[in-house]
Amino acid sequence: MDRGPREVEVPRIALPVQRLSIDLHQVHHGSAAVVGELQGLGRVSHVAVENRAEQLGRAVGPENLSAEDRHTYFAVVKALGEDAAKRGDNDAAIENFKLFADYERAGANTYRTLAELYERKGDRWAALYSTEHGLVHDKADKDLLERKDRYYYSIMPADLKEKFESVERWFDVAYCMEKAHWVLDRMGGNFDNLDWAGHLAELALVAAPENVTAKFVCARVRRMRGEIHETIEILEDIRLHRPEKFATTEDETSWYRAHRMLGDLYIGGRRQRRRERATAALDLVGMGHRRTFRPGQLSGGERQRVAIARALIGNPALLLCDEPTGNLDSANTAAVLDLFDELRAAGTTLVVITHDETVSTRAARRVRITDGRLAEVHPATPPQGGRP
Repeated sequence: MDRGPREVEVPRIALPVQRLSIDLHQVHHGSAAVVGELQGLGRVSHVAVENRAEQLGRAVGPENLSAEDRHTYFAVVKALGEDAAKRGDNDAAIENFKLFADYERAGANTYRTLAELYERKGDRWAALYSTEHGLVHDKADKDLLERKDRYYYSIMPADLKEKFESVERWFDVAYCMEKAHWVLDRMGGNFDNLDWAGHLAELALVAAPENVTAKFVCARVRRMRGEIHETIEILEDIRLHRPEKFATTEDETSWYRAHRMLGDLYIGGRRQRRRERATAALDLVGMGHRRTFRPGQLSGGERQRVAIARALIGNPALLLCDEPTGNLDSANTAAVLDLFDELRAAGTTLVVITHDETVSTRAARRVRITDGRLAEVHPATPPQGGRP
């Protein structure tokens, strides 16, 4: 758009843009000449004079002003905003402080003021948006951080779902999850803190329904509330829907923590006792030296042994194994079968499903299903009379 010299219309006054520099300085410093000019049209207040300068500056465009005029223009805009705020005119104050926010010298305080004005109006979304912008300028500002906590807590999940498309660009999902973990880890499990953490987790799930960390936070809150059945449902959902690739390392950590919690709930007992049983099971299958490793750091055979250790923690009388050596090489297959022999000798009954004759021949008893019929497989006997 052409912003060259032209006449700028203000109420009952028409001044060329070339005079803007003089007018802005005269208005900002309360020049008697400009005031006299306006008073010739009727008695006006100092605010009216500032309004005239603000109109001139906006018409020309702050970006088209010289550096000196630009500073003067924004000083006028800020003064108008402060005056409107003092008079309780929130709309006028917001309009001027939004203009002032475009000033390169505006910072966290400007957005703090906007957040306060929006809060007075009852517009929590705009207040939160202003707070987020303020934290870009000063991420450690205590007042802005407290405002962020308050505004996120005031937003209902249903409201977020309705408005999410319009706020998706700046809504801080990571904050919701990190703050929820922080509340649970640092502030204990009283009802108010559980409510706060649960609320943040619900907001995160609205924004990212498949987010593993958000689900896990919800599970933590449910468990701390004593809602064990609901906790297990959430954890099972996490277990059954492992993403092909984790979006973040935090998601990967949450996925593993969910499995640990699920195992704890199924096994029961005190944490120290559970840890001792897990360590003993890993030692039994020869994996104690790998107990701090994640699955991605283990070989196929090692993973199978860990799976067996997991099954053994509950001290089962019967162990069901479906193709336990299906993806193993011959060396790892032999190691797993040796372990089965040890378990059987210790009194554990094993039922192994396999298509591998090498595996089946190690069993004390074999049965085969053919065309839906179950039949005993007797061990082969040498022919009578010895070898020819």
